[in-house]
Amino acid sequence: MPSSETALTINAYQIGTNNLLGQLRGYSYDPAPVYADDDPVNLANPRRVLAKRQPIVRATHIMQSGSSAATNLNVTLFDVAGASYLGSLRSLSVDVRNEAAEASGLADLVWFGQLVKSETTITGQLLVPNTTTLHVLLQRSFSSTPGDHLVAGAVTIAGEAITGTFAVSARASGSSGQLQTLDVELKSSGNLTGPTGSSLLAVAMTGTAAVDLHLDTGFGKLGTPAARIPAIITSVRVDAQDAQIISAEYEFRLQASETLTASAS
Repeated sequence: MPSSETALTINAYQIGTNNLLGQLRGYSYDPAPVYADDDPVNLANPRRVLAKRQPIVRATHIMQSGSSAATNLNVTLFDVAGASYLGSLRSLSVDVRNEAAEASGLADLVWFGQLVKSETTITGQLLVPNTTTLHVLLQRSFSSTPGDHLVAGAVTIAGEAITGTFAVSARASGSSGQLQTLDVELKSSGNLTGPTGSSLLAVAMTGTAAVDLHLDTGFGKLGTPAARIPAIITSVRVDAQDAQIISAEYEFRLQASETLTASAS
């Protein structure tokens, strides 16, 4: 039997002019053909005809802190309503969902999207100090006063400062043999004020979400370093857990009929 391709043969991964192969943990590429049914009355099974493609690239990145991989130690801020909860934070995730409206024409083979809405959800699990009589975030979630439910939030992960106004909700739980915890959810309310700048996370969260990419798997290439494929970032999920590196999962919806060629052997 012939030998098989491994991830070691991935040759290139580039977003804009940034070469990110050293941060790539994994990828998937789906040309995603969309078929229309062509079934006349005298056929029991439908026939298929190509009508569109909605290509997607998903990639998992290792977040960086300077020249090193970011770990849980690089979560340096978790503030809600002006109070710091970093000392009791056990886990953290940031989930970005960018909604893109279909903007392609009838004659376009490939989906083309335009960013129309964005939502960010931050979730964190907190330990409950044994001096607590009523946790203030649980009290806010319980409150019948509307103003108590909108708070300023600030989270810094590997130098990326995520800031804005959020709707807060909290849930308490406890199990036998376990520490009691408070699960906190912050949903963006209005536009975020950070992160800012040109980082990939900032482009996804507060920018246009538009990028271009090149991927060379070792057996097939999407675009070239000089002719990258335009894409829109439709989702990002950043996860930070105790004693682990921080990872970020990106979904890119390609916006042009991508060139797909064999890699050089």
